[in-house]
Amino acid sequence: MASRSITLAAIAFILIAAAGCSRSCGSTPEKAAQRYLDAFFDNDLDYTWNCSSERDRAVKTRSSYDMLYKADSDTVVAKLAKEAKVTIVSAEKEGGRAAVAAAVAMPRMDIVLGDMFGFAYGAAQSGMDYAEFDRALKDRYLKGNVPRGTSPVILFLVQEKGDWKVYHGWEADKAMELERWEKYAEALEHWEAVQRIMPENPLAAEKIESLNEKIYGEQ
Repeated sequence: MASRSITLAAIAFILIAAAGCSRSCGSTPEKAAQRYLDAFFDNDLDYTWNCSSERDRAVKTRSSYDMLYKADSDTVVAKLAKEAKVTIVSAEKEGGRAAVAAAVAMPRMDIVLGDMFGFAYGAAQSGMDYAEFDRALKDRYLKGNVPRGTSPVILFLVQEKGDWKVYHGWEADKAMELERWEKYAEALEHWEAVQRIMPENPLAAEKIESLNEKIYGEQ
């Protein structure tokens, strides 16, 4: 009985370890960006959340993240998003940070959504019920010819414990909140991190200069 328990425990440990390994974000910036974008368009929020940087997750709750990005997998938009094809174009790495450029070929969501609103208005005017409207949407966009295009995407990444993770710069929102509360030194720390990882962020340099004036001008 004891040996059986040990065997079951060993199997459980192996399965857990294997699951953990399969959720690696990426040993290189290119792999991490590819996996993240594939998961993003597949609406795999567990993966995209876990592969967002620690600095990002420190300033946002998982529930607020889900509220922003969770999509019903049965909707037309979610199904079209799954058709996205990601190609990594280039990567620039400097120490523990990197920028990866990708090209995403997918249905033109701007055209689809604009057309969808017009279609919804016409359906409402005709008295079509929701179930009928949903079937008509799927016939129109999932079985028809949807316009497609390719869009450029740039991801910034940071290396954490050997894994590369996506840095979104969510702490910029936290920095602005801290500034409103006149916690200028804390806000400055966040903006300096944003500028360090995303050097071309248009607001970071301006905010750093402004906060330095507020901090040292008051001393």
